[in-house]
Amino acid sequence: METANLNLHIEPHLMQQAEKILAAIGVSTESAVDMLFRHVVMRGGLPFETKLPAPPHLCADLLSDDEIDKMLRESIDEMKQTGGIPAEQAFAEINKKLGIATTHLNSCALNG
Repeated sequence: METANLNLHIEPHLMQQAEKILAAIGVSTESAVDMLFRHVVMRGGLPFETKLPAPPHLCADLLSDDEIDKMLRESIDEMKQTGGIPAEQAFAEINKKLGIATTHLNSCALNG
């Protein structure tokens, strides 16, 4: 079978970690790359989902008391200066500042 050469630039630490895992499961780096390419051809794309990470959700349970107090003081000061805004607008602005989509209400889901 004819083969082609591939020259990759990969962070040394990442390559060492991957090669260690591949060696433990008995797969060479070359075989792993070959498998990746075969799956790309079979599936017509990458064999795993690629998307931007979900934006962080603001969860009061994860904030310190000082952080919550600061946020509340800033909000009260802003409300006094501006006369306030409707809650829906306030949540939209908060979500925009945090980079959170406003298509649904965000909730805290703590594991543990």
